[in-house]
Amino acid sequence: MLRKLGILFLLAGVSAFPQDRRVTPLGGGRRMALIFGNDAYPWKPLANAVNDARALAAALQRTGFAPADIALVTDANLKQMQRAGREFVEKLRPGDLAFVYYSGHGVELRGENFLIPVDFPADSTELEVRDEAYSAQQLLRSLEETEARTRILILDACRNNPLRATRSAGGGLARMDGKGTLIVFATSAGSTADDNPRGRNGLFASQLLKALPTPGVTLGQMMQDVARAVYRESGEKQTPAIYGLLLEDFALVAGPSPDLPPVPRPDAAAETWALLKTSQTPEDFDDFARAFPASDLAAAARVRAGQLRRAAAVAPAVAAVIPPQPPEPRATTSFGMSVRALTDLRRQELGIKESGGLEVIAVETGSFAEDIGLAAQDILLSIDDKPLSSTQDLREWQAKLKPGDAVVFRVLSADKDAFGRWAWSPAHYRAGKLPASPR
Repeated sequence: MLRKLGILFLLAGVSAFPQDRRVTPLGGGRRMALIFGNDAYPWKPLANAVNDARALAAALQRTGFAPADIALVTDANLKQMQRAGREFVEKLRPGDLAFVYYSGHGVELRGENFLIPVDFPADSTELEVRDEAYSAQQLLRSLEETEARTRILILDACRNNPLRATRSAGGGLARMDGKGTLIVFATSAGSTADDNPRGRNGLFASQLLKALPTPGVTLGQMMQDVARAVYRESGEKQTPAIYGLLLEDFALVAGPSPDLPPVPRPDAAAETWALLKTSQTPEDFDDFARAFPASDLAAAARVRAGQLRRAAAVAPAVAAVIPPQPPEPRATTSFGMSVRALTDLRRQELGIKESGGLEVIAVETGSFAEDIGLAAQDILLSIDDKPLSSTQDLREWQAKLKPGDAVVFRVLSADKDAFGRWAWSPAHYRAGKLPASPR
C-alpha cells in the first residue's frame, strides 16, 4: 500500500512543498473596488494612508479593474464613508469580484472593529464609538448579503487605539470571520501595524503593491506571500493575519507564474523514508531500495525488508504472546488524494498542537484535491466543519456528498525552515465544488 502512496508521489514529481496553486482568471463578472484612505486626523494624523489608497487604486487598474469601477475615498468623514460603502454594495451584481481596502486608524471595542473617519472626535470614549465610527462588521455583513462571486476585505487599520484610556478597547483589531469572504489584516488580531512614516507607503501596502501584478498567482496565495514578506521585512515584528476563505480563488493577472529563484528541495529519499519507516510491509522497503539505490538509506531499507520477512515467518508461533500491531490507518479517496490518521508520535514529530487530523500522503495530478490546492504533507483538520480524526470519518462524510456539492476543508500547511524544523502556517481553508464526474 505505502509504495503507492509514499514513494510514487515523489517519483511522479508531486512536491511536498507546494509553490504554485493556480487557477484561471475570473471571467464574466466585473472587478469592483472600494478603497478608503484616511490621513487627516486632527488629533493624530497619519503619513501614508492616502498614499496607500491612491497607489492601490492605480495598481488595480493595471490588473484589469476599470477606472469607473474603482471608488477611491480619501480623508472621509463618517457620512462619506457610510455613503460610499452603501453605494458600492448596491452596485454589486452576481458574478462580480468585490475588493475592499481600508487604510487609516481603527479600533476594536468588545470584539467589534470600527474604522475611524477623519471627523472622529478627539475626546471620544468607548460609549461614543458606535455613533462616531464605521463598523467593519457591518460592512462585512453588507458585502456577504450580495451575490458577488468573490469578496475580499483588507483592513490596513491597526495603527493604534485613538480612544482615551478605556477598559475594553484594545491596541489593534479583533479577529473577523466570513463565509465566502477572504479577510486580511495588516497585522494579527490585537496587534498594531507600522505606518512607515519614513517611506511613501505603509509596510503592508508596499508589499501588496509589489505582489498585485504577479501573473498566475491566485488571490489567496498572493495574500499569503504578502503576509510572509511583511513578517520578514518587519524583522518578525508584524505578522499579517488571514481569515475566512474564498470559495472560488483566481488569479488577478493571467499567465504562468513568474520564474522564481529555485527553492531548495528536501532530499527525496529522506522525505520518503520519513513516510515509509513505520511500514510493516517488506515490499515497501524493496521498492525504496530500487527507487533510491544511491541513498545512504538504501542499505537500511534492505535490512528492514529482511527483518520484516523473518518476523513474518515466525509470526504464527508468537502471535499468542505478541498480538500483531494494526496497520496505520490509510485511505485513498475519490477526492484524488491518499491520507492517513495522525498518530501521537507523528503529531509530536511534526510539532502539531491540534488534536485529530489526517495527513495527506499523496495528491493525484488533475484531481479535485489538487484543484483546490491540497498537497502532500497538508494536515486535514475538518471537512465542512466536521472534525477529522480517522480515515473512517472522511469516508463516512464523503459517502454523503454528491457531484456539485461544495466541500470545505480546514487545513494546516507547512514548509521546513533553514534548520529542518516544520514551520506551520495558521489553519486556513481549501474549498471547491465536486466535479460532475470522477477525474
